[in-house]
Amino acid sequence: MTKGRRVRLLIGGALILLLAGMVVLQNPLARSAVASGPAGTEDYRNLPAEKRPKVIETGEYVLYLPSELDLQSRHPLLVALSPSADAWGMIRAWQPVVEKHKWLLYASKTSRNGVAYAGIVPPLIAAVKSVGAEYPVDKSKIVATGLSGGGMASHYLAYAHPELFAAVIINTGMMDEEQPTWPHPPRGKIAVFVASPTDFRYEQMKKNRLFLESLGWKTHWIEFPGGHRLAPSAILEEAAGWLSQEFKKTAAGHGEG
Repeated sequence: MTKGRRVRLLIGGALILLLAGMVVLQNPLARSAVASGPAGTEDYRNLPAEKRPKVIETGEYVLYLPSELDLQSRHPLLVALSPSADAWGMIRAWQPVVEKHKWLLYASKTSRNGVAYAGIVPPLIAAVKSVGAEYPVDKSKIVATGLSGGGMASHYLAYAHPELFAAVIINTGMMDEEQPTWPHPPRGKIAVFVASPTDFRYEQMKKNRLFLESLGWKTHWIEFPGGHRLAPSAILEEAAGWLSQEFKKTAAGHGEG
C-alpha cells in the first residue's frame, strides 16, 4: 500500500468516526434513555425490550414513551415548547417526571420565539392529533407546557384550541399582552404557574393567573428560586403531581374513577 493511500484511508476513517459522533450528539437521550432510569427505579437495561422507554424523532418533534407503559390504557400527553425549539432539552427536563406518572411527552422542534403562530400552530396541531391517534393518548388530558416564550405559546394553544388542550403548565412565561382582550376565551380549564420571584415575568404571571381565575380556571401557583430559567426537576414533578390529582378528581366527577 502506498503512503498516499494509507493517508487517505486514515483521513476517511477519521471522518467516519467524526460523523458517527455527531449522530450521537444530536440524539443524546436515544442512548441514555435505555441505559439507566430515574433515581430509585430499576435499570432500563434489565427490562424486556418491549417495556423499555421509546424515543421517536421526526423533523417536527421528539416523542418520548415512558418505560413499562400500559398500552391497553390511555395516558396524558404533555406537549412541551421551548423558546429556541430545543426539543431534546425539554425531553431531558421532563423525562423523570413523565416516567413517574406514565405520561407521553411530545417536544416540539418547530415552536420557537420570533416565528408567527400562523406558521407554527397549524402543523403542530396536526402533529399532536396524529400522535393522539397513533399512540395511547387520553385526549381529555392533553397539556401544553413551555418555558418563557414556550409558555406564551402554551397560553396561545389553550386559547386557540380549547377542544384539544385541557391544561397548561407555564414555566416563567407570560401571556401575550393582548390575549385577555381577545373574544370568546376558553373557560373552566386548569393552569399551573411555575414562577420565580426574581424573574422579570413574575408580576405579569400573577396578573395572568387572576385573569384565568376570572374565567373559571382552576389554578395552582408554585415558586422556585433562580430567575428566568427552566425549573428544577422537583418543581416540575410538583406541578405534574398536582395536575394528576386534578385529572383524577375530574374523572371521578364523571364517574370514571
